[in-house]
Amino acid sequence: MKIISRSFLTASLVLIFGCNSNDNSTYSKEMSIERYRPAFHFTPNENWMNDPNGMVYYEGEYHLFYQFNPFGNTWGHMSWGHAVSTDLVKWEHLPLALAEENDVMIFSGSAVVDWTNSSGLGIDNKPPLIAIYTGHEEENKKQYQSIAFSNDKGRTWTKYNQNPVLDIDMKDFRDPKVFWYAPEEKWVMVVALSLERKLHLYSSKNLREWSFMSEFGPQNAVQGIWECPDLFEMKANDGKNKWFLGINLGRHSVAGGSGGQYIIGEFDGTKFVADERSVVKKEKYIPPAEFFVATNRSDKVSQGITKNSTSLLNEDFFILSKNKKTQTSKPFTLTSNYVNFSMATIANSEEHIPNLELWIDNQLIRNSANNELNIVEWKAWNVQDYIGKIAELKINKTEKDGQVEVIIDQLHLSDKAAYSIAETTQWMDYGTDFYAAVSWNDVPKEDGRRLWIGWMNNWHYANQIPSGKWRSSMSISRSIELVKSDNGYQILQHPVEEIKKYRTTVFESKQTTLSKFNTEFDKLDLTDQFEAVFEIDLKNVEQIKMLFGDPEFPAIRWEYDTKTQLVSTERLANGNVYFHPKFSNHQQFKVEAESETLKIRLFVDRNSLEIFHQNGREVSTQLMYPISDDFKWSIRSNKQQITLNNLTIFSLK
Repeated sequence: MKIISRSFLTASLVLIFGCNSNDNSTYSKEMSIERYRPAFHFTPNENWMNDPNGMVYYEGEYHLFYQFNPFGNTWGHMSWGHAVSTDLVKWEHLPLALAEENDVMIFSGSAVVDWTNSSGLGIDNKPPLIAIYTGHEEENKKQYQSIAFSNDKGRTWTKYNQNPVLDIDMKDFRDPKVFWYAPEEKWVMVVALSLERKLHLYSSKNLREWSFMSEFGPQNAVQGIWECPDLFEMKANDGKNKWFLGINLGRHSVAGGSGGQYIIGEFDGTKFVADERSVVKKEKYIPPAEFFVATNRSDKVSQGITKNSTSLLNEDFFILSKNKKTQTSKPFTLTSNYVNFSMATIANSEEHIPNLELWIDNQLIRNSANNELNIVEWKAWNVQDYIGKIAELKINKTEKDGQVEVIIDQLHLSDKAAYSIAETTQWMDYGTDFYAAVSWNDVPKEDGRRLWIGWMNNWHYANQIPSGKWRSSMSISRSIELVKSDNGYQILQHPVEEIKKYRTTVFESKQTTLSKFNTEFDKLDLTDQFEAVFEIDLKNVEQIKMLFGDPEFPAIRWEYDTKTQLVSTERLANGNVYFHPKFSNHQQFKVEAESETLKIRLFVDRNSLEIFHQNGREVSTQLMYPISDDFKWSIRSNKQQITLNNLTIFSLK
């Protein structure tokens, strides 16, 4: 739970979609015709939503609670909203479950079925549902763990009259995940000490009294605060049982802002120990020997910066406009695929953070802002479609210019994208918008799946996304599989099988080429809500690219380089509705193709794109807000006769 203070080329395949509305039994007609309202992702009817909470299965229903503001569409008045589903795709909205009361907000947590009534809170010989959540007192700057119970399948809830059940007099102590540990017949709680980048583990026999067992952390990704932990056992494909520890990060995740890491290890009932191969290593970007333009400073990107650091903005490369509101660079010619530069923003607040822009022919083409304050970050813009053009950089003065210093340096053109320090951390998702992922408790053993869901948003811009009276959505529900690889254990993620009930095949080909398939496009009648599954034969292919959104100004560019095996995704400034400087984003991650085959399964649902690479080994989840209602998906390559195998496209409703 996040705390926010109140105050590509020759061959081309193109699919064209119109924004038709869809009606279904759960969502009203008004909801489905809203421009960016998804069809097969959960959204609240109205108002603000963030972290998924209290996920539990009981008597044929999957319960999804979530952080909810009953009074508006921005963060505040945190309470638990509630919905149930029989298939993890279509949801029935239920009344508010747990409300803010007496200035105590209901922060994130979990829920369990108390099968033996160990808590003593059940009636009529039926097990109660117990919710374990963080109580947050804004005025007192204090957090503690409390419980509530339900004896009517979660339709109504009563807060325990002796709350809190765990209080260590701490400001940032939150997001308890509780599960039953059968070998010792006890309940285990893992809870975050967020600012310390630590987790505490507690045990209980009755869910009301808790004893400290052990501490874990700091470990691996530690720049961002730790939130919403999860801990569960999984059987890997080699037959071994391992424990999965999920740790969500409020900041400094792999794509910038919020996200999640995981660590594989052992849990003995008292403490969690990470496998040696789960410990991270780091690598740094080494720029070319010569910059296109740079200051004469001697310090490197890895070193600290201050307000006295030299910036290109203070040299003659940038010229201040007559009205003293805009600084514009000297024109330069784009001669390589990427514009790379280092950037830092020195400030005490994220308000009025400036945005560096790339302009060509009087049009805004790209823009970037720092993901985090007071550190140097490498930025990269893909400009291969504009090689030979004359470009300028622009940055506007901010309202708080005296309190904000922007350091821009080491500008260079390259055929490779720059990246900030990359960790070999195991990330839950490589996109910008998958956070607070936690799993369902009490899924029947005969089902055999570990299921989870994440909040499809990012704290960088969550309060500003242009969705309307409702704000935020959840990811597709996913099942998780643990596999042994050369580098240790890693997870595979798969969209839940139940989603197949809602899809209709609109195109299918065992094998085709891009150029042949191109003739079939006009026959396809699709909305901007679809699934595509295919394999790309990479023999003699250097690069493959996919574009999503407006044909001229796509919202998202996805690209794969067969030499480096890097996927690059870029959310483009001129292809999305503008609402926040940090929404434009470029990132890279490695996807190793097997037998020269790249496997893709992707889902588009109006305002989102989820791509599962290589059977879900690497997943990327991103929001998008295309500028045009004429949505197109295109695949392009440097090789005209590129082969697509096992291609199927489904409409989803």
